[in-house]
Amino acid sequence: DRQDGNAAARLFAALSPAELKQPGRQGSLRHARNAIWTLADPTDGKRLLVLKQPVRMPLHKRLLDRNKPSKALRSWSGTHELLRRGLGAAPPVAWIEQENDPGRKENIYACEYVSADFSARELMAAYATGAEEYQGVAAADAYAALSRFLRTMHGSGIFFRDLSGGNILIRRGDAGEVQFSLIDTGRIRVYPRGLTAGRRMADMVRVGNKLDRAGRERLMEQYLGQAMNWLQRLQFRLYDWKVGAKRRFGRKAVKRLFRAR
Repeated sequence: DRQDGNAAARLFAALSPAELKQPGRQGSLRHARNAIWTLADPTDGKRLLVLKQPVRMPLHKRLLDRNKPSKALRSWSGTHELLRRGLGAAPPVAWIEQENDPGRKENIYACEYVSADFSARELMAAYATGAEEYQGVAAADAYAALSRFLRTMHGSGIFFRDLSGGNILIRRGDAGEVQFSLIDTGRIRVYPRGLTAGRRMADMVRVGNKLDRAGRERLMEQYLGQAMNWLQRLQFRLYDWKVGAKRRFGRKAVKRLFRAR
């Protein structure tokens, strides 16, 4: 109707890449490959939106991604795939992109701001120190609940591909139960049936990266219904090596080296 059309027009005007100005590093929630910041919803002043726009796109990515949907559309599609399967995710609001954009940066994804008590990264970092509770959530309960959530996701054919603990937001319900919402959904791939063991482990080594060895064993025993085998333990170690190598030799490490000089 006319009211909905007027709201959509206001939203489009507010989120147009040509008009919208990124707040810069100081005013952003994150400002690296992508800028992420909040904005009052122009259609509802009581609601906050989270906006995401690429900051830089290396030449090789522009070439490799030239036939792919924009980052904004991929985030929109990935989030809808989660919601179709009854999985928690920050509700999508809009994606806006410029046609014929050779730089692949003139696109914006907007979703509702989801309040959370903490992320899985914080939770697991606490458990890795030996704590059996974090903000009222017992480790055993958290491992069981997270495992159920991820089994459901993988069983429905969702391969998240960027399942770091920071992308899993956690909120405590009225009865003390933990509820999960996923963010940063642009890398999701969807399959017509449950995932293979290899794809499941590719997600699980990411989500368990902050845990100590004992914590990984507990999480994976809940997820698998049995203890890990030697190959699965090796996959965790290989991912640890990969993360360590990126920290030591990656772009950020090079930047730190030059700043130190």
